[in-house]
Amino acid sequence: HGLELILSSCIIDENNPFVKERAIVCLKFLLANNLGNQKFVRDLEAKSSVDDEVLKDVGLEVEIENGKVSLKKNPTK
Repeated sequence: HGLELILSSCIIDENNPFVKERAIVCLKFLLANNLGNQKFVRDLEAKSSVDDEVLKDVGLEVEIENGKVSLKKNPTK
C-alpha cells in the first residue's frame, strides 16, 4: 500500500511545505514503466471534495459526477 501512502501526502501542509512536491517526485518514479501502478491511479475516483474558500470567493464550486471532478459557476455569485 505504498502508492496509497504517497498519494495521501499530496496535500498542502503548513508544517512541512515541501511534502506535496516530494510526493509528486516519488509518484513520478513509482509510475514510470509500471503499468500496474498506472492502472491503479487511472482507476481512482473522486468521492468528495474539500470546500475551498478561495473558490467560493471567485464564484466557483466543485462538482463530482461519476468520479469526475469539475468546476462550475456558483449561481449565487
